[in-house]
Amino acid sequence: MTNAELKEALLNKQPVIVTTNDGTEIPCKWVSGIVYRARCNNIVVSAEVLDKNGKCIYNCKPQQIRYEV
Repeated sequence: MTNAELKEALLNKQPVIVTTNDGTEIPCKWVSGIVYRARCNNIVVSAEVLDKNGKCIYNCKPQQIRYEV
């Protein structure tokens, strides 16, 4: 997701899928937060995604997230 798509996903609370580094797809409830961090004079964006049970939050790169179809 782009930064704009990530902001939209945060507000609309649609189900999303997170793709892990090994290619596993994890269905999740929605994007629950966006985190901006300063690293080496750059801004790094990450997303917090709530799992289906509502008990675990994944912290991942926006590129790893897509809407569930």
